[in-house]
Formats: sequence, C-alpha cells, structure tokens
Amino acid sequence: MNKTVAIIVTYNRIDMLRQCVEHVQHQSVPCDIVVIDNASTDGTVEYIRQIQNDSIKYYNTGANLGGAGGFHY
Repeated sequence: MNKTVAIIVTYNRIDMLRQCVEHVQHQSVPCDIVVIDNASTDGTVEYIRQIQNDSIKYYNTGANLGGAGGFHY
C-alpha cells in the first residue's frame, strides 16, 4: 500500500477515466487509485476489470450520486 491515494469519481466518461488513470500511474510519486463509479453504463466496469491490480480499487455506488456524492461514498 502506498502513502498517497488518488480518488477518481466517474460517470459515463470512460475515455476521460482512461486518460486520468494512465496519467496518475505515471506520476513520479507512486500511489494507489480508488475509482468510484456512479453506475456508469459505458463499459467502465469492463475497463477496470482489465487493468485492476493491487494498486487499483473499484467501487460502484449503484446509482449516479453526482460528484460530491461519489466523493462522500
């Protein structure tokens, strides 16, 4: 487990999620990534399953809670 964590809240923005995850993974300080998915329907789950490893955690809220709701979750 790393000392730094990046929390990414998403909803049907798979292209932006891909870019964000890739950029976070290439930072000079290693960090864990927590993806909070507000019940996307654009293939987000499948994408995360492909890249998921010990440093990436995925949570699906089950509904679109909005940005603030996602961070609160």
